[in-house]
Amino acid sequence: MFSKPSNLDESESQQITELYLSLEYKLLKISLKYTQNQAASEDVLHMAFENVIKHKTKILSLPCQKQRAYIVTIVKNISINVAKKHRRLQTETLADEYEEGAFIPADTTDIEAEYVQQQERLKLHELIKQLSPSNRVVTEMYYIQNMDPDKIAEALGITTASVYKRLERARKTLKEKYEERSG
Repeated sequence: MFSKPSNLDESESQQITELYLSLEYKLLKISLKYTQNQAASEDVLHMAFENVIKHKTKILSLPCQKQRAYIVTIVKNISINVAKKHRRLQTETLADEYEEGAFIPADTTDIEAEYVQQQERLKLHELIKQLSPSNRVVTEMYYIQNMDPDKIAEALGITTASVYKRLERARKTLKEKYEERSG
């Protein structure tokens, strides 16, 4: 939740609070789709509502459905920007580590083993991209972001049992696809 900025009167504050409360879950889910990170999604919501407050006159004068659509668009755009920035930072970090020799193994066998592992990870990543959106998101949150199933369930608004079921389906699908590619 956000605190009331000094440039809002009571009516505006109440309207924006109602918008926030009614859209919070939906906006977090949208943002999570792009950022794939709970903390980043919460930051996106904060930034989005800073924009709403900044342009309060324009947004609050819109009809209810247009207000919601406008805020969803703001969240999508900020989420995309945050995701791009995160990817760019990851790439820069990997490049820096490579230049520093972090990826240079001690002997040739290590290089070969590292290459094989890297190729296997790339295959697996490609296979994860082929999963259904619901299974892919849960799989990435669990295995890549190391999120607890209860936290995943809370973030996505589903039951913990659904998280486990989606993980089970994803593992089965990944195993089948992996065997198809390898065999």
